[in-house]
Amino acid sequence: MANARRESQGEFWSRVEREDGVPEVVRSSLLASGLSKRGAQAELVARFQPADGSKTRAWPTPDSWDCGRKDARKPPPDRQEQLERDIQWVHDNLERNPEKAPTPGAQLILQMARERPSEFLRVYLKYVPHMAKRQREQLEARRNRVAKKRDAVRRRRNADKRAAHREEARRQAYRDAAKEEAYRPL
Repeated sequence: MANARRESQGEFWSRVEREDGVPEVVRSSLLASGLSKRGAQAELVARFQPADGSKTRAWPTPDSWDCGRKDARKPPPDRQEQLERDIQWVHDNLERNPEKAPTPGAQLILQMARERPSEFLRVYLKYVPHMAKRQREQLEARRNRVAKKRDAVRRRRNADKRAAHREEARRQAYRDAAKEEAYRPL
């Protein structure tokens, strides 16, 4: 099976649909039995082999959680960013109880802000430009992602319109050819 052709999820489901297989029920039972989605897909590919007799295997995708991934979307903040977040949290929540602080660093900074407000103000003013720069960069990155998504939607709509116009022109040509054929003398 090691030299069998690898089959992606999309290829598998389109092949099974063509061959009239019914693995959706089997998939739900595999998931209910406790298998992960990756494991269930591998088991489905192993059970539902192509009708032509060729062998396929599931496309092995790396599991990022096994490789040390900690956050679903982005890596954890570095020490500098975490310090800036703690300082910002303390500035926004001076009246809160130190036990409610999200991190131990924020707890220490909150205690410092209560005991020595002038020192906290000096630290806060030192990091404000860094925090503002980071927020501007994040905002700009978010704007770029939104612009890319909007551009992709616009391009998709235009492509759909062009395809619809081509299809209508093809149908019109077919209707014209049918009319011409119908009026042709015998």
